[in-house]
Amino acid sequence: MIDDIKLITFGRLARDFYARIRDRIEQGKIVIDYFDRIDQERLNKYNALAAFDIPPDMNISHISWIHSFGAGADTFLKRGDLSKNIIISRTAGRLGEKIAEYCLCHILAGKQNLYELYYQQKSRVWRQIIPKRLEKTKVVILGTGNMGGEVARLLSRFDIEVIGVNTDGRDIPNFNKIYPIKKFFADPPKIDVLICTLPYTRQNNNLLTEKIFSNFKNIHFINVGRSELVEGGTIIDSINKGYISRATLDVFSTEPLAASSELWENARVYITPHQAAITDAEDVTESFEKVFKTIISNKRNELFVDLSKGY
Repeated sequence: MIDDIKLITFGRLARDFYARIRDRIEQGKIVIDYFDRIDQERLNKYNALAAFDIPPDMNISHISWIHSFGAGADTFLKRGDLSKNIIISRTAGRLGEKIAEYCLCHILAGKQNLYELYYQQKSRVWRQIIPKRLEKTKVVILGTGNMGGEVARLLSRFDIEVIGVNTDGRDIPNFNKIYPIKKFFADPPKIDVLICTLPYTRQNNNLLTEKIFSNFKNIHFINVGRSELVEGGTIIDSINKGYISRATLDVFSTEPLAASSELWENARVYITPHQAAITDAEDVTESFEKVFKTIISNKRNELFVDLSKGY
């Protein structure tokens, strides 16, 4: 796919990634250099890069391969200076497992009323709030890729009905049932928890509207996908109208979340600072190694981004 790969890596995790990857790749097949900082002159000497992002004022039209340190490649896909034949790959590692544990944690916290009990403790109030059991809980996961699949794998160990939603309704292991996305939104079943793991695409922008949420009653909404899929105001309105009983949010359109956001003040919203699955150097190294071996074999794998789909 690419001859004479000369790759530059920089930014967060780059130093650790560079130290790890040098001993794990086939020598002579690629040149990798690490820098604390880069400029256009330095970048022009390379035809590949590995990083979380790149300054918007730098031109990358000469780059043939980008490996995103993140699970998504949004920051690169939104650029207007990509080569027509660009290859973009992404990081998976154990991010799916981390997301799964985050979702299970917050589902259990909701069932056990931990948020309400904490507020009671602060006020020294002694009042039982009867918890609900996990059994018979019906969970829908929007997105059945690496992230959604790992969430399903973990939840399926419990007496939970796990329903997946993807583009075409194709079967995926660990899901009790799969809906095509159009069918699901047209006639959704009665559910308890809605988990969003979908990536950002133009088609997904503002996908979850108040009209969509109006099909549900008192669900727990968890967003570990992309913030562009739902607006903060939509979540607040859906809580006020009883469509959502609790919202657990890890991603936001502006990060850090502005102090003025009304999400902070709503007792039904639980906010975490984009830490459901924090990428570490081993996640990056494992995924990069897998992609690199595929590239030099002139093949593709599931870590390659389909540019037509955006994920």
